[in-house]
Amino acid sequence: MSPGPARTIKPSTGGVAFPPLSADPRLRMDWETHVYYYNSEPKLSVTQYLDLASYVEGKNFFTEESRVIGSYVHRLIHYRNENDLDENRIHPRLRPYLSAYDKFIADWNTFKVVLAEFSFYHPAYDYCGTLDFFGYTPQEDWHLVDIKSGLYKPADAVQLAGYEMGLRALPELVPFFKQVRH
Repeated sequence: MSPGPARTIKPSTGGVAFPPLSADPRLRMDWETHVYYYNSEPKLSVTQYLDLASYVEGKNFFTEESRVIGSYVHRLIHYRNENDLDENRIHPRLRPYLSAYDKFIADWNTFKVVLAEFSFYHPAYDYCGTLDFFGYTPQEDWHLVDIKSGLYKPADAVQLAGYEMGLRALPELVPFFKQVRH
């Protein structure tokens, strides 16, 4: 597992107060089918658009096996972050992913998470997504991080761009993004 690509966003001056965000009650995801619903209507996700566009050299963006492994890895990370992980119940095949995540956290020990596993809906482009981490370092570098359980693919950067667009579309974040530059 690797932290995958990261997009860095720097505040233009001094610190930027990040607004509190709450989950949109109109948005829900069926984790079994990996389908998002907004106002009870099914919506495509960032990764589903990449898959439909055959962005990864004519192959699916993910296989069913990689989707299942990725889902388990994300659950492990969630429970690790909540200090509620039973190490004795981890399947041996998943242990290397958790070890890699623990190394990432140790290497980025100054990284402060502002949003984790945050789902959004982009009203202008009518899509949804769930980002892994959005946070900052003491140098006030803001990072959008996506955890990957496979090898890096060029489509990963496009996926992150879709997540960034989704964040930028949230009304609570418009003032924040007006204060940052790339």
